[in-house]
Amino acid sequence: MKGLFDYLAQNPLWTAILILLIILMIVMFVLASKSGKKRQEERERIIAKLEKEKAIRQEYRTLTEKCFEADNEKLLFGVAANIQIELEKEGDMTAAFNELPEYKQYIYALNYVFEDSEYTSLSTFFRCNGQPLTGTAARAVKNIAGDSLSEIFEPMYKMFDDDNEEVSFDESQINVLDEKFRKLMENEKSSVLQKIADYIRQNKENFLSV
Repeated sequence: MKGLFDYLAQNPLWTAILILLIILMIVMFVLASKSGKKRQEERERIIAKLEKEKAIRQEYRTLTEKCFEADNEKLLFGVAANIQIELEKEGDMTAAFNELPEYKQYIYALNYVFEDSEYTSLSTFFRCNGQPLTGTAARAVKNIAGDSLSEIFEPMYKMFDDDNEEVSFDESQINVLDEKFRKLMENEKSSVLQKIADYIRQNKENFLSV
């Protein structure tokens, strides 16, 4: 060992290289630890989300008066889960969706808006879905969720709509709208969900009668 130290003392270049290698190994170890922690946290988040969705699906499998007493977000996701169960019984879910009454189409579509966007990235909803869901969501937002959300949703919908030849896809504008959506959800999420929940409760008898 003494010989190694003597050698390094006489060769400062190799000493510097050795020190850099040690620092690099420490940095790589720290980064790997952080990356592993992030992956674990993401796995735990996904598992928790799936367990929550499973519980809501079970609770709302059959709609009852009590179901409509839930908080606004749970009510939206729960009623949409009930509609999903109904659609899954059909061979062609798209055709079955088109046959749903408008109030069910609206809630089903709005559920996907918030589930896919996770209240932060509206463009994720459009990248994951197409017609007839996106068009229905546009109408639902306009008629139920309010002007603040509609003013963001409508221009993004037009950019993602393949049938719209008047509006071009603009990634930079998409990013701008995503940021507006994120800020809107930070400030008005509860208000938007309240409007949707009010619509569901106003149609409670319709949901319960089917």
